[in-house]
Amino acid sequence: MSDAASTATTTSAHLHLSHKPLAIHSALPTPDLTPLPSPPAVDLTQVTPPPPPSRAHQHLTTLRKFLLVTDGRDKALKLVQYVVKFLLWSYIDGRKKVHPDLHRHLRALASNFSTTRKIIRLGHVVEPYGDLIDLASSKSLPSTASHHERLIHALALIYCAIAFAQDISDDVFCLAKIGVLPKHLAKRAEPISIKLWFATIWLDVHKNLFDTFVLHEKIHRLRRARDDRELKRRTRERDEKDATASYDVVEFDFELEKREQEEEEAMRDKMFWLKLSLVKLLMDGAFCGYDYFECNFSDGFQAVTGLASGLLSSYKLWYKCSHN
Repeated sequence: MSDAASTATTTSAHLHLSHKPLAIHSALPTPDLTPLPSPPAVDLTQVTPPPPPSRAHQHLTTLRKFLLVTDGRDKALKLVQYVVKFLLWSYIDGRKKVHPDLHRHLRALASNFSTTRKIIRLGHVVEPYGDLIDLASSKSLPSTASHHERLIHALALIYCAIAFAQDISDDVFCLAKIGVLPKHLAKRAEPISIKLWFATIWLDVHKNLFDTFVLHEKIHRLRRARDDRELKRRTRERDEKDATASYDVVEFDFELEKREQEEEEAMRDKMFWLKLSLVKLLMDGAFCGYDYFECNFSDGFQAVTGLASGLLSSYKLWYKCSHN
């Protein structure tokens, strides 16, 4: 019993000694209390702009917008139609014995594209009809309106009425040509449509020339006012230097100059489009006049004028689609 107690005492002593903490005599490093630099502030609202689209992507987007509208599809078909007619007139017709299949296919393409364009524009009558209703329901001109303003208003009404009748005759011609209406109606509707189109073209030419004249006068007045103001400013500066003037020198108004320059640039841009539209209208007038006066001096006349008109009108719509 005493031996067991002695053994237990010895074991307890060993265990007690083994759990004594070790004395650590090595010195620990002193912590650095210098504050760490703060990270740069990050603006979470700032978004990196995406890279600009490539030129090919921009052209593809413009083409998609161009073909989404009825007018764009009509102009695309018109370009193909008159490019084919130009090729037929300038090259293929003289070699139709050498290329009989090509000649036949291209003539069918031009003819069917012409019919397709007429089908696409079916129902276009709602546009001049809406303009006619708007003009008829608008307020009458005041008693102080000038003679020219009354003339412009009357011509606008006449133009809408003629355009309305022309679209109806175009629809009748198209429906008769594709067999929906009796065939004899096509022969009756076509000359009526040509005469009405010829009238609307020259009304458009008149309006274009009038708008060009008014715009030219605005540009001239703006330049003259700027030149007069600059002349007065320089005169007063010279008089002030000569000590002969008792008034203040006219200061240069940068804001006014900038505003006038932007206004003149916008008017010059509008002038460019008016001139381009005038050339397009003249091409349409030449094309329509060939049928109106029943000319037959050249098979290529309408191919050239139609192609020129198609290129100009397509360029206008393409520019509009690319800047919207």
